[in-house]
Amino acid sequence: MRLRPMYIAALAVVLTLVAPRGAEAGCNVIPAASRTFRGALGRLSQPYASPGDWVEVSLDGRCDGGVDQPVAASPGFSGAAEDQVVTIAFRPPRGPKSLVVLAKDCGPIEGQFASCTGVTARCIQDPNGLLRANQRTLGFRFPDTDAMVGESDDDLTLTGPAAVAVTQVGEPIACDVALSGCSRRKGLLACVDTL
Repeated sequence: MRLRPMYIAALAVVLTLVAPRGAEAGCNVIPAASRTFRGALGRLSQPYASPGDWVEVSLDGRCDGGVDQPVAASPGFSGAAEDQVVTIAFRPPRGPKSLVVLAKDCGPIEGQFASCTGVTARCIQDPNGLLRANQRTLGFRFPDTDAMVGESDDDLTLTGPAAVAVTQVGEPIACDVALSGCSRRKGLLACVDTL
């Protein structure tokens, strides 16, 4: 059977309409760049924070700890936020070092402050969910430290370079991170001082 030119043209139009098209690029196809900042033992979700900002510390089982790491491997976080204590060590180049400890219960923590020589320390209890956790990520609200600087209502806060350390409840708080950083401290679940 021989097709007439009119049928060939109609067949070409039909094939064009039903033929699969090539894939087109979309803006959501390219993966986003990593938005975490690697430290000695863990990663931070952001390098800077203001009071009230959520900051997340995350662990990567392939990278956090091991033979070539400066600190021992992390066992991970427990799934319950109340099992962890977050210590933020403000380490300005000049001036006093300060610790802010975030915990579900500050009672046992405040008894440890006497061993924190060379730093001022304060615990902020977490009644309204400052902490949230799963086994690989711990989130916390960056604390408002206005009460530790000047007048309590002048909106001045601690600022400058800081280290974030996470310990298990019942373990000594990370006082020494304010003075010597993460590398010399053992028993930490996470620690980020230099990005």
